[in-house]
Amino acid sequence: MAGIGQWGSYSRFLHSSRGVDIIQKIIYFKRVKSLFVLYLKGVAGQMKRSYVMLFFLSALLYSFATMGFQCASPELTSARLYIQRQEWENAIKSLEKEVQKNPQDEEAWYLMGRVKGEIKDFQGMNDAFAKALAISQQHKKDIQDARLHFWAQYFNQGVLNFQKGKDSTEYYDKAVAAFQTAAIILPDSVNTYKNLAIAYLAKGDDTDAIKTMEKALSMQEDPLIARLLGEEYFNIGKKHKDSFEEKNRDALEVIRAVDAIHKGMHREDVEKTLGSPDSKEQGKGKKSQEEVWMYEKYGLKLTFVDRLLAQKTVTKPFEAPIDSTDYRIAMDYFNKSIDVL
Repeated sequence: MAGIGQWGSYSRFLHSSRGVDIIQKIIYFKRVKSLFVLYLKGVAGQMKRSYVMLFFLSALLYSFATMGFQCASPELTSARLYIQRQEWENAIKSLEKEVQKNPQDEEAWYLMGRVKGEIKDFQGMNDAFAKALAISQQHKKDIQDARLHFWAQYFNQGVLNFQKGKDSTEYYDKAVAAFQTAAIILPDSVNTYKNLAIAYLAKGDDTDAIKTMEKALSMQEDPLIARLLGEEYFNIGKKHKDSFEEKNRDALEVIRAVDAIHKGMHREDVEKTLGSPDSKEQGKGKKSQEEVWMYEKYGLKLTFVDRLLAQKTVTKPFEAPIDSTDYRIAMDYFNKSIDVL
């Protein structure tokens, strides 16, 4: 007779998922066997017993093939039960054990993705789904449906929060967060990136708005996004242009002054514009009406006749001390603005 300790172990086994699994099989096979006993009695005189037994064994093999859910490992069986009870953490533990033992278990990876989605670990969900699809396409439709289910939740949240942004700007932050999550769930959704970009613009985050619009346009052409992106490029270009002019105000004024000197200009106006020359030389003889001014700093030789500028000669290029960093950046963005439209 079995001892109390042995009976306790046996009882626990019967109540475990593995024990329940085996009991279900025994009951099923007993029913099948009963049917075939009756069949044997009816055909004993017409068919040899060996052929009947072969038929019976074939039926048993078929039953094994069609009872895949009952032949699952203890870990996978437990995971299914936990999923039914919505015990997500326990389900993950069981599934992690299963895929560690059997990395090619497509169903385990699929279920792992579903559970990861339920706990809002959407990157983990996508990783698990990707592994399932790499093994088999069996749950491809289920995976697509699961992704769309979670994506729709967050996309709709983003739209609702964006609409509330006119009442409080904090809703724009919530809209951005919702669209960001939707983009993780369904990375190939162009509409998600479009709405995310507009939400960034609404909250004043131009940098992230530009990155998101660039991504959206790389996926699909869109006139509205192209126009918005072009405007952003132009605005950034203008900011750098203004910065360039502010930083180099004095140097630019000198350049403009030098460029403003033109033939026919009165010498008093020239002196007012450029200041006193480094030297003055009065003409002699027939050229007594001429006067030559030298501006070494600007590389200019100016010849006046009857007090009017008759000739402007550049003796060397004038190089003003200008920092052109912002200018180059401005031109890059202006060109981008043109190209994107």
